[in-house]
Amino acid sequence: MKVQDNTITAADFSPESPVSLPTSLNHSLDQLFQRLQASLHNNQLQLTPELLGFVNGLDNGLDEIFGGISGNLLDGLMLIHQPEIKYFEGDPGQVGEPGQSLSPGEISTHPENIKVRLTGKVEAFKTTGVQLLAEFFLQDNQPNLTLKFQLPTTENEPDAALGLGSFFPEVPVVKAMEFTRPTLILTSGEGLYDPALDANLNRGFNCFGDVEVATSDDQNLRLLGGFLKVQRLGFYAGIAGNRLAPKYLLEAAIHQNMAIMNGKNFKLGYTSSEIAMEISGVLPEPTLGIAQEIVVILRENGQDNHLIFIGGVKGQAESVTGFFTLDATGQSAEGQPATLEPTREWRNPFGIPGLTIRQLSLQLGLTYAFPWIDNIGLHGDLKIGEIDGSVSILVDSNDPDQFVLAGSMDRITLLQMISTLSIPTFVAYNALPSGLRQSFEQIINVALEEVKLNIVPVATQIGAIDFQETGITFAGRLDAWGWNASAFVNVDPEMASLSGQNMAAIIWGTASCK
Repeated sequence: MKVQDNTITAADFSPESPVSLPTSLNHSLDQLFQRLQASLHNNQLQLTPELLGFVNGLDNGLDEIFGGISGNLLDGLMLIHQPEIKYFEGDPGQVGEPGQSLSPGEISTHPENIKVRLTGKVEAFKTTGVQLLAEFFLQDNQPNLTLKFQLPTTENEPDAALGLGSFFPEVPVVKAMEFTRPTLILTSGEGLYDPALDANLNRGFNCFGDVEVATSDDQNLRLLGGFLKVQRLGFYAGIAGNRLAPKYLLEAAIHQNMAIMNGKNFKLGYTSSEIAMEISGVLPEPTLGIAQEIVVILRENGQDNHLIFIGGVKGQAESVTGFFTLDATGQSAEGQPATLEPTREWRNPFGIPGLTIRQLSLQLGLTYAFPWIDNIGLHGDLKIGEIDGSVSILVDSNDPDQFVLAGSMDRITLLQMISTLSIPTFVAYNALPSGLRQSFEQIINVALEEVKLNIVPVATQIGAIDFQETGITFAGRLDAWGWNASAFVNVDPEMASLSGQNMAAIIWGTASCK
């Protein structure tokens, strides 16, 4: 046998002249190297479970470690063509790293820095020419191995495919996944990293590749494609737990600006999405999670109000919901990017002075069918000057340009309503000393109680309800110097006007005025 370029090939091998290894090298790697040499015949090597017995009986546990698929992989498909066997000095935790190739005579006395690498081509997954990289190494003084398969791509077939249904025919979602340009990695090691994929590896089964989601047979994958507005996603698939109680893990990520709803006055989109799905249980069921940054743009009078929410979507077989909280706000000219301020408050929405919305949350109701978003709700706490209340933003999911802010509060006075007309009136009202302000309130003793209010940027209709009065409309029980009536008052900051209307008779003692 010849050793050239620190590589042993089948063409060079002669069984009568095995390599002599230093006794300082761990005995299990020593044995494996000798076994691999002895198995080279006619430029081929049959990698069998018996040959992998270097790991002190690990061959009997491969099926457990690799998620129950080692039988599929090791039964007949591991005939390696054009094999090469090398010693490497480097980090065993780095899969496929270049490392420092060694000849047997150069092997150090630190076997934890040594691994044996076997490369070649195999027929696997109904595909010929699959590239195999096998690495054998020590971790915590225990022998381990990693098998990495990469399907070939050609000019005629650039998207080689691997369907996981052949391995997991009974597992929901997973059985419907077909990976294009896949890389499959099986490892018995813990905490490994693949620099070529820039990915951490789980012990056992790991698969990377692109999956068509928009046209998938599985409703969970179709939901991802429809809601996220993508045709395909780059997925990671792995298995955690043990063979009796496995957890099938799916992960994907999107880092780009994507519009989900793109109306004229209401826009909803995301800037990033981290997707995770777990399929587990005696009867495996999927649980979907999407961590997202959601952007809502509300347009009014040529100005865009930008609201940035963070949160996520959770989905199970029965329902899919999203919950997000306000994280930043900004304003810009129509269609322009905004300078964002990290905040949990939305101040002066739509230019209404003194109005602040706090703890604003966004809720999405999703379905497994088009149009994917069933309902949209935004809810928060309302504050006008010193008055507290609550507010919801009602959005028609079928026509997102139709939206209003609907709120409630216990009480608001006429002077407080007038203060919302403009910034000067708001500043003037709040600049009054509290004692003087209270005196004015007693003189002009007019207020609305049990108040419902609508903030309408543009006249609209949601469902069967018309919202034709733009600006702020307060409706409630009018208390005017002790008189009571049902009324509403409209404040239009654009027109700097305030108008009201009695909605019922004013009751005064035993008499009434209509």
